[in-house]
Amino acid sequence: YVTAASPGIAAAYADELGIEEPTTILNVFPRSERSGRTPPDELREEHPGCGISLYWYSQPIGPNRGLEMVVRAMGQIQDRSEDIPRLTLSLRGGWADGYESTLRSLAHSVGLEDTQIRHLTRTPPDQLIERAAQHDIGLALEQAKSRNRDLCITNKIFAYLLAGLPVVATSTKGQRFVHQYASDAVRLCPVEDVDEVANQLLQWVRDTPDRKKAAAAACRVAENRFSWDVEKETLVSTVRSTLE
Repeated sequence: YVTAASPGIAAAYADELGIEEPTTILNVFPRSERSGRTPPDELREEHPGCGISLYWYSQPIGPNRGLEMVVRAMGQIQDRSEDIPRLTLSLRGGWADGYESTLRSLAHSVGLEDTQIRHLTRTPPDQLIERAAQHDIGLALEQAKSRNRDLCITNKIFAYLLAGLPVVATSTKGQRFVHQYASDAVRLCPVEDVDEVANQLLQWVRDTPDRKKAAAAACRVAENRFSWDVEKETLVSTVRSTLE
Protein backbone atom coordinates (compact mmCIF):
# COMPACT_ATOMS: atom_id res chain seq x y z
CA TYR A 1 0.00 0.00 0.00
CA VAL A 2 1.55 3.27 -1.14
CA THR A 3 0.24 6.80 -1.49
CA ALA A 4 2.05 9.96 -2.56
CA ALA A 5 1.72 13.63 -1.65
CA SER A 6 1.65 14.97 -5.23
CA PRO A 7 1.14 13.60 -8.74
CA GLY A 8 4.80 14.20 -9.54
CA ILE A 9 5.94 12.21 -6.52
CA ALA A 10 3.51 9.42 -7.41
CA ALA A 11 4.99 9.18 -10.91
CA ALA A 12 8.52 9.19 -9.46
CA TYR A 13 7.64 6.35 -7.07
CA ALA A 14 6.31 4.30 -9.96
CA ASP A 15 9.43 4.97 -12.02
CA GLU A 16 11.97 4.38 -9.24
CA LEU A 17 10.32 1.34 -7.65
CA GLY A 18 8.78 -0.33 -10.69
CA ILE A 19 5.29 -0.29 -9.17
CA GLU A 20 1.88 0.82 -10.37
CA GLU A 21 1.51 4.57 -9.91
CA PRO A 22 0.12 5.09 -6.41
CA THR A 23 -2.84 7.23 -5.42
CA THR A 24 -2.11 10.89 -4.67
CA ILE A 25 -3.36 12.19 -1.32
CA LEU A 26 -2.82 15.94 -1.13
CA ASN A 27 -1.64 17.61 2.07
CA VAL A 28 -4.70 19.85 2.40
CA PHE A 29 -6.62 21.27 5.36
CA PRO A 30 -10.24 20.84 6.58
CA ARG A 31 -12.72 23.65 5.97
CA SER A 32 -13.41 23.79 9.71
CA GLU A 33 -10.03 25.48 10.25
CA ARG A 34 -11.19 28.62 8.46
CA SER A 35 -12.58 30.18 11.63
CA GLY A 36 -13.03 29.93 15.37
CA ARG A 37 -9.51 28.71 16.21
CA THR A 38 -7.66 31.92 17.08
CA PRO A 39 -8.29 34.48 19.86
CA PRO A 40 -9.90 37.56 18.21
CA ASP A 41 -7.41 39.99 19.75
CA GLU A 42 -4.55 38.01 18.18
CA LEU A 43 -6.26 38.00 14.79
CA ARG A 44 -6.48 41.78 14.89
CA GLU A 45 -2.68 41.89 15.17
CA GLU A 46 -2.04 39.70 12.11
CA HIS A 47 -2.20 42.38 9.42
CA PRO A 48 0.32 45.25 9.51
CA GLY A 49 -2.63 47.64 9.56
CA CYS A 50 -2.16 49.47 6.27
CA GLY A 51 -1.29 48.69 2.67
CA ILE A 52 -0.81 45.18 1.29
CA SER A 53 0.53 42.28 3.35
CA LEU A 54 2.44 39.66 1.35
CA TYR A 55 2.31 36.50 3.46
CA TRP A 56 4.70 33.54 3.69
CA TYR A 57 5.13 30.89 6.37
CA SER A 58 7.31 27.89 7.13
CA GLN A 59 9.00 26.33 10.14
CA PRO A 60 12.38 27.90 9.23
CA ILE A 61 12.70 31.29 7.57
CA GLY A 62 15.86 30.85 5.54
CA PRO A 63 17.64 31.01 2.18
CA ASN A 64 16.66 29.33 -1.09
CA ARG A 65 12.93 29.62 -0.42
CA GLY A 66 12.23 32.55 -2.75
CA LEU A 67 12.26 35.29 -0.12
CA GLU A 68 15.18 37.07 -1.75
CA MET A 69 13.12 37.15 -4.96
CA VAL A 70 10.12 38.83 -3.35
CA VAL A 71 12.26 41.40 -1.54
CA ARG A 72 13.90 42.38 -4.82
CA ALA A 73 10.47 42.42 -6.49
CA MET A 74 9.13 44.74 -3.78
CA GLY A 75 12.02 47.11 -4.47
CA GLN A 76 11.22 47.06 -8.19
CA ILE A 77 7.55 47.77 -7.56
CA GLN A 78 8.38 50.80 -5.41
CA ASP A 79 10.75 52.09 -8.08
CA ARG A 80 8.16 51.72 -10.86
CA SER A 81 5.31 53.61 -9.29
CA GLU A 82 4.69 55.86 -6.32
CA ASP A 83 0.92 55.46 -6.63
CA ILE A 84 0.70 52.07 -4.92
CA PRO A 85 -0.18 50.93 -1.41
CA ARG A 86 2.63 50.26 1.03
CA LEU A 87 3.94 46.68 0.74
CA THR A 88 4.87 44.60 3.78
CA LEU A 89 6.41 41.13 3.70
CA SER A 90 4.89 39.23 6.65
CA LEU A 91 6.95 36.15 7.52
CA ARG A 92 5.83 33.47 9.98
CA GLY A 93 8.32 30.97 11.40
CA GLY A 94 11.70 30.89 13.11
CA TRP A 95 14.73 32.64 11.63
CA ALA A 96 17.56 30.41 10.42
CA ASP A 97 20.90 31.39 11.95
CA GLY A 98 22.05 34.71 10.54
CA TYR A 99 19.33 34.94 7.92
CA GLU A 100 17.34 37.82 9.39
CA SER A 101 20.27 40.21 9.05
CA THR A 102 20.96 38.91 5.53
CA LEU A 103 17.39 39.48 4.36
CA ARG A 104 17.09 42.87 6.03
CA SER A 105 20.37 43.99 4.47
CA LEU A 106 19.02 43.00 1.07
CA ALA A 107 15.80 44.89 1.79
CA HIS A 108 17.74 48.04 2.68
CA SER A 109 19.82 47.72 -0.50
CA VAL A 110 16.68 47.81 -2.69
CA GLY A 111 15.13 50.76 -0.86
CA LEU A 112 12.77 49.05 1.58
CA GLU A 113 12.25 50.30 5.11
CA ASP A 114 13.01 47.99 8.01
CA THR A 115 9.31 47.83 8.96
CA GLN A 116 8.46 46.38 5.55
CA ILE A 117 9.96 43.06 6.67
CA ARG A 118 7.70 41.84 9.47
CA HIS A 119 8.29 38.78 11.62
CA LEU A 120 5.39 36.71 13.01
CA THR A 121 6.05 33.93 15.50
CA ARG A 122 5.07 30.31 14.99
CA THR A 123 1.46 29.42 15.73
CA PRO A 124 -0.53 26.25 16.50
CA PRO A 125 -1.22 24.34 13.26
CA ASP A 126 -5.00 24.64 13.55
CA GLN A 127 -4.68 28.46 13.50
CA LEU A 128 -2.70 28.67 10.25
CA ILE A 129 -5.69 29.11 7.93
CA GLU A 130 -7.50 31.69 10.00
CA ARG A 131 -4.35 33.74 10.49
CA ALA A 132 -3.41 33.54 6.80
CA ALA A 133 -6.85 34.90 5.89
CA GLN A 134 -5.98 38.23 7.56
CA HIS A 135 -3.33 38.96 4.90
CA ASP A 136 -3.72 39.96 1.24
CA ILE A 137 -1.53 37.81 -1.07
CA GLY A 138 0.09 34.44 -0.38
CA LEU A 139 3.59 33.60 -1.61
CA ALA A 140 4.62 30.08 -2.69
CA LEU A 141 8.03 30.72 -4.25
CA GLU A 142 9.63 27.27 -4.21
CA GLN A 143 13.02 27.22 -5.95
CA ALA A 144 13.27 23.66 -7.30
CA LYS A 145 16.81 23.30 -5.94
CA SER A 146 16.22 19.55 -5.70
CA ARG A 147 14.04 17.02 -7.52
CA ASN A 148 11.76 16.74 -4.50
CA ARG A 149 11.29 20.51 -4.24
CA ASP A 150 10.25 20.58 -7.88
CA LEU A 151 7.78 17.69 -7.59
CA CYS A 152 6.27 18.37 -4.17
CA ILE A 153 3.30 20.60 -3.35
CA THR A 154 3.98 22.38 -0.08
CA ASN A 155 1.04 22.79 2.27
CA LYS A 156 1.39 26.59 2.23
CA ILE A 157 -0.24 26.94 -1.19
CA PHE A 158 -3.24 24.91 0.01
CA ALA A 159 -3.39 26.97 3.20
CA TYR A 160 -3.50 30.20 1.19
CA LEU A 161 -6.31 28.96 -1.05
CA LEU A 162 -8.43 27.75 1.85
CA ALA A 163 -7.82 31.11 3.55
CA GLY A 164 -9.09 32.90 0.45
CA LEU A 165 -5.77 34.42 -0.59
CA PRO A 166 -4.66 35.01 -4.17
CA VAL A 167 -1.32 33.26 -4.65
CA VAL A 168 1.84 34.17 -6.53
CA ALA A 169 3.76 30.92 -7.04
CA THR A 170 6.81 29.73 -8.91
CA SER A 171 6.20 27.36 -11.79
CA THR A 172 7.46 24.13 -10.28
CA LYS A 173 5.91 20.87 -11.50
CA GLY A 174 4.00 20.50 -8.26
CA GLN A 175 2.56 24.00 -8.32
CA ARG A 176 1.64 23.76 -12.00
CA PHE A 177 -0.70 20.93 -10.97
CA VAL A 178 -2.48 23.26 -8.52
CA HIS A 179 -2.63 25.99 -11.17
CA GLN A 180 -4.56 23.66 -13.49
CA TYR A 181 -7.47 23.79 -11.05
CA ALA A 182 -6.92 27.30 -9.68
CA SER A 183 -5.77 29.46 -12.59
CA ASP A 184 -8.06 32.34 -11.50
CA ALA A 185 -6.49 32.36 -8.03
CA VAL A 186 -2.84 31.40 -8.68
CA ARG A 187 -0.37 33.29 -10.85
CA LEU A 188 2.75 31.40 -11.89
CA CYS A 189 6.23 32.88 -12.36
CA PRO A 190 9.35 31.18 -13.70
CA VAL A 191 11.69 30.06 -10.96
CA GLU A 192 14.18 32.83 -10.08
CA ASP A 193 12.47 35.41 -12.34
CA VAL A 194 12.32 38.49 -10.12
CA ASP A 195 10.90 40.70 -12.89
CA GLU A 196 7.91 38.42 -13.39
CA VAL A 197 7.27 38.15 -9.64
CA ALA A 198 7.16 41.96 -9.57
CA ASN A 199 4.83 42.04 -12.60
CA GLN A 200 2.38 39.56 -11.13
CA LEU A 201 2.35 41.17 -7.70
CA LEU A 202 1.93 44.65 -9.15
CA GLN A 203 -1.22 43.68 -11.02
CA TRP A 204 -2.97 42.58 -7.83
CA VAL A 205 -1.50 45.42 -5.76
CA ARG A 206 -2.85 48.03 -8.18
CA ASP A 207 -6.17 46.35 -9.03
CA THR A 208 -8.22 45.79 -5.87
CA PRO A 209 -11.31 44.42 -7.71
CA ASP A 210 -9.15 41.89 -9.57
CA ARG A 211 -7.49 40.85 -6.32
CA LYS A 212 -10.91 40.35 -4.73
CA LYS A 213 -12.03 38.23 -7.68
CA ALA A 214 -8.93 36.08 -7.27
CA ALA A 215 -9.63 35.76 -3.54
CA ALA A 216 -13.16 34.55 -4.28
CA ALA A 217 -11.76 32.07 -6.80
CA ALA A 218 -9.35 30.78 -4.15
CA CYS A 219 -12.26 30.13 -1.78
CA ARG A 220 -14.20 28.29 -4.47
CA VAL A 221 -11.38 25.97 -5.53
CA ALA A 222 -10.55 25.19 -1.91
CA GLU A 223 -14.18 24.45 -1.17
CA ASN A 224 -14.67 22.18 -4.17
CA ARG A 225 -11.25 20.60 -4.69
CA PHE A 226 -8.41 21.43 -2.30
CA SER A 227 -9.80 20.72 1.17
CA TRP A 228 -9.51 17.68 3.41
CA ASP A 229 -13.29 17.32 3.34
CA VAL A 230 -12.90 16.38 -0.34
CA GLU A 231 -9.49 14.68 -0.25
CA LYS A 232 -10.29 12.35 2.64
CA GLU A 233 -12.80 10.52 0.44
CA THR A 234 -9.95 9.51 -1.86
CA LEU A 235 -7.95 8.22 1.09
CA VAL A 236 -10.88 6.26 2.54
CA SER A 237 -11.69 4.78 -0.86
CA THR A 238 -8.04 3.76 -1.41
CA VAL A 239 -7.73 2.12 2.00
CA ARG A 240 -11.07 0.33 1.59
CA SER A 241 -10.04 -0.99 -1.85
CA THR A 242 -6.68 -2.17 -0.48
CA LEU A 243 -8.23 -4.02 2.44
CA GLU A 244 -10.83 -5.66 0.24
